[in-house]
Amino acid sequence: MQYTTDPIVARLERLYSLKVEQMETASEATDSLKYQVLAAEAAALGAAIESRSTVKLAN
Repeated sequence: MQYTTDPIVARLERLYSLKVEQMETASEATDSLKYQVLAAEAAALGAAIESRSTVKLAN
């Protein structure tokens, strides 16, 4: 993941990294609700980063 000077994207990237770490600790039971929620949160953060980065590149 690339780091940016945009403070919002930087914060989203940090949250994404933390979420992935949480997923790794919960990965023993990938069928658990906790893991599924963490995966959904990570996916949403990833989409927000991509969306925000795309908007920044277009300007």
